[in-house]
Amino acid sequence: MSSITPPVDRVSTRLLPSVAIIARRAALRFARTPQLIVLATIQDPQGTLCVAGAKAASGKVTITLTAKAKSSLPVGYFVVN
Repeated sequence: MSSITPPVDRVSTRLLPSVAIIARRAALRFARTPQLIVLATIQDPQGTLCVAGAKAASGKVTITLTAKAKSSLPVGYFVVN
């Protein structure tokens, strides 16, 4: 009596290790880079002056405006990790 063995699917046997390597690389890249999101808004309307950008780095928040403020300017912000 002879036995018949099913053929080996070579594509799926190579695919799983490749997917694991790619997933590991993506997870390491995500863990190494800060993924902070900063949302900033001017609390008192100032005409055409508005927030151009905001970013967080090394424990500080930098908020960039579209023009120089003429006086003290209340700005609200929060950081999401």
